[in-house]
Amino acid sequence: MHLQEAAYTLNKVFQYRPDRPGLDPWHILDTRKESARGNCEDYIATILWLISDKRFSVFLRNLLFGGKNVVFHYCTIVEDGRRGNHTVLEYKKEYIDNILGIRPDRGDYTASKYKHSFKHPWHRWVILFRLFLGTFIGR
Repeated sequence: MHLQEAAYTLNKVFQYRPDRPGLDPWHILDTRKESARGNCEDYIATILWLISDKRFSVFLRNLLFGGKNVVFHYCTIVEDGRRGNHTVLEYKKEYIDNILGIRPDRGDYTASKYKHSFKHPWHRWVILFRLFLGTFIGR
């Protein structure tokens, strides 16, 4: 599935739900349901899952060995004077998140009203661990 198709599929059902205090397990959302509730990490993990044609082996290969084609960027954002944490997926030189959608350039994020500040990429094993936690800890 292409990035645009994955975004369209998820955006039809996605509803933002902030993290609960404490652990932050990540989840792959079920896009077959009427609504799929999650946060920014759940959103981009689900996008990668859809791009991987919902195949675990392809998802794992993309996540662990995608190199510069698949990067989960940890960011901070500022909205109405409040600072928050956020994650943006870079997939084959395009950027996507649950706030701005697909953007061809990282500069679109820093220029937006949310003032994304890219800090560092998430370590791939940390992403895998948080997804593993998500299989045991529900939303």
